Amino acid sequence: MNTLSLLIKPASGRCNMRCTYCFYYDVMDHRETKQYGIMNESTLETMVQRAYEKPYEHVTFMFQGGEPTVAGLEYYQKLVALVDIYNTKDVPTSFTMQTNGTLITTAFAKFLKQYDFLIGISIDGSEALHNKFRLDGKHEGSFKQVMRGLRLIQQHKVDYNILTVITDETVKHTESVYRYLTSLGTTYLQFIPCIDSFDHRVENYTLHNDKYQEFLIRLFNVWERDFYKGKRISIRYFDDILKIILGYPAASCTLMGHCTTHVVVESDGSVYPCDFYVLDEYKTGSIVDQSFEELVSNQQARFFIESSFGTHEDCMSCPYYQLCKGGCRRNKEPFDTVEQSKTKYCEAYKGFFKETLPRMIKIAEVVQKELQENKY
Repeated sequence: MNTLSLLIKPASGRCNMRCTYCFYYDVMDHRETKQYGIMNESTLETMVQRAYEKPYEHVTFMFQGGEPTVAGLEYYQKLVALVDIYNTKDVPTSFTMQTNGTLITTAFAKFLKQYDFLIGISIDGSEALHNKFRLDGKHEGSFKQVMRGLRLIQQHKVDYNILTVITDETVKHTESVYRYLTSLGTTYLQFIPCIDSFDHRVENYTLHNDKYQEFLIRLFNVWERDFYKGKRISIRYFDDILKIILGYPAASCTLMGHCTTHVVVESDGSVYPCDFYVLDEYKTGSIVDQSFEELVSNQQARFFIESSFGTHEDCMSCPYYQLCKGGCRRNKEPFDTVEQSKTKYCEAYKGFFKETLPRMIKIAEVVQKELQENKY
């Protein structure tokens, strides 16, 4: 489709929290300008104007950080006002935000509901587990602040889902984490492996291969039991595997076998092809000088995609390659020679598929039958 999706960092790397495993601190440490501050009004207006220069069929503004709510409610009020001005052809437009939830106020929640924002809120489990790594500015646990923000989102009926970072610590509590998160009122969950630093330091939050395999299998087991009881929980990774089995493309670029060019807009207007690579050497340009169409098709953008192609020889003979596609480039070592690299989670994926694939296929058959009967 002729669509435009912008992943915007309105507050750059600024954040009111100090999560131990935050990969963006590592990203900022590897570029000349560590962080760019809050996006100014001129850059905001240019970004919105650029979004409607071409007659896209749909435009999505996705806000991330750092912490996007640090930019303040007034920033988003200006945003929607500018969309009203520049969206002269009434292009369908969506708004999403990934947030830690701690700065959500009643006024903010009312605004998010008014403009139909879809909110992703980061919660790592119940209080003790969440507070292990998700620390506030005083290096204390943030759970109570997050729950206060979640309650406001729920009270104002804002659509939301939950994102959880997986560490070795998570694995010890896999079933209880799943049960707790599904008790919070959403059926949409996303679990993402903790990202290593660029120099591959082993930290106390590092997710090891054997632990990731254990997590995936244990999570699948409890999810599968719920599925057959009629409790349908959407877990993005499992959804993507089901799509592949049924012949549909996965939603996640992790399962495509190569990178795609996203449009990540830093607060100064500079653009990058991926949230994991907001680095000087990967910058594709600036919205001040170029249209979004140019920014996703110029030489630097093409180089980012082309450099991700290439498959390790072991992958070519792997029975699960069509389900894995080699994994995310960010988890390959070394990063700059993709064809010589395998994902660090190769054995985890193999073990997971060996254990669960026949059962996953049966679930896919059930889903396919229900699709044919128009139950979705």
